[in-house]
Amino acid sequence: MAAIEDRARDVVVVGASAGGIQPLARLVSLLPADLPAALLVAVHATGASVLTKILARDARMVVQTAEDGDRIQTGHVYVAPKGRHLTVHPKVIRLVPAVRDGRPSEIDSLFRSAAEAYGSRVIAVVLSGALDDGTAGMRAVHQAGGLRFVQEPDEALHPWMPMNAIEGDEPQAVAPVDRIAVLIDRAAREPSGMTWQHDMAPVARMHTGHSIQEMERLAGPPTSLTCPECGGTLWEGPGGQTACHVGHRFSAEELAILQDLEVDAALWTAVRALEERAEIARRLGEQALSRGHDSSGRRFAERVRVARSQAAEVRRVARARSLAGHRDA
Repeated sequence: MAAIEDRARDVVVVGASAGGIQPLARLVSLLPADLPAALLVAVHATGASVLTKILARDARMVVQTAEDGDRIQTGHVYVAPKGRHLTVHPKVIRLVPAVRDGRPSEIDSLFRSAAEAYGSRVIAVVLSGALDDGTAGMRAVHQAGGLRFVQEPDEALHPWMPMNAIEGDEPQAVAPVDRIAVLIDRAAREPSGMTWQHDMAPVARMHTGHSIQEMERLAGPPTSLTCPECGGTLWEGPGGQTACHVGHRFSAEELAILQDLEVDAALWTAVRALEERAEIARRLGEQALSRGHDSSGRRFAERVRVARSQAAEVRRVARARSLAGHRDA
């Protein structure tokens, strides 16, 4: 294991909070012992001694609690000690007193210091957690030319940190932890200057499962469209994807298909309702005539005519849509 030298992508900074211990342990366990990079970890709400033991259990890299002045080495995982913020300087670790809410470490300060010290050599990773910790730090890494990987929100126990990181930046990858481990290893070994394409997991990148107020705060104003599943308001995300606050998600193509089905169902429902209206009017007309109410009988007869005419027109439209759909298929 060598000290950090000038190379591509050799500093990996990882931030996690609520629900982040398990995916972090999984990530560390998947990384090889000869990874040509160092991992520096900031996790809220846990002591370093406990976290170090958890990560070391299945790790192939060397896991240790960071000390001020440690020389950063590849193949090592450094965990911030309790009550201190872990920051990165060229080739060494610096610890500063924690002042934010008494938390043992701060993700943004770690990410920002790494961006300042190592620029494009940094890989920033955001895992499960609450609020928006790491979002500002991710932007700093972005501005410095580093890579940004975010845990797939659907996989995260607490998806708010990943979702805010996605909304606040444009990460190269939004993926499950197992995929992120592969990407870290690839990025640490690739030739310097290689261009990265966005590696997004095939799911909608939407804030879902929140209140309507929270959706508006996180995703902006809703569209005028409604959810085909529950009738709720839809918010539009990247690539034309839509989602409601309940959690129903649709690609643009899926939404178009579901809306077509909804229109077809509505048309046939209208045909049935008009035919039933004609039948009720017919019966009432017969009753009126049997009682000698000729004028009422004529009015009901006119209602029958109009309802049957409308039903026939709607049926024509419904059948035409059905035939068009078969031709398109």
